[in-house]
Amino acid sequence: MIARIPTLCAAGATVIWTRGGWEPDLRPAIRGWFRTTGFEEVGFDADGAGWAVGATLLVAEPQPYVRGLRLFDFQDDLRGR
Repeated sequence: MIARIPTLCAAGATVIWTRGGWEPDLRPAIRGWFRTTGFEEVGFDADGAGWAVGATLLVAEPQPYVRGLRLFDFQDDLRGR
């Protein structure tokens, strides 16, 4: 999903994201995925309860909008929980 976010952004857009720290803790990977997708991290804070919020700035060129592109499927996300 992160790789497709630049298709939804204007130049210089800021993306704010949140994530819990449950296992596996994907927050370090998410921060890396944003970096490799053309974003620069401008903020990251994790609280003692396991939640974190990150802010990233699009420094790469925005990508053309792709009509009908599916970013994720809620049904798949709910399996196994």
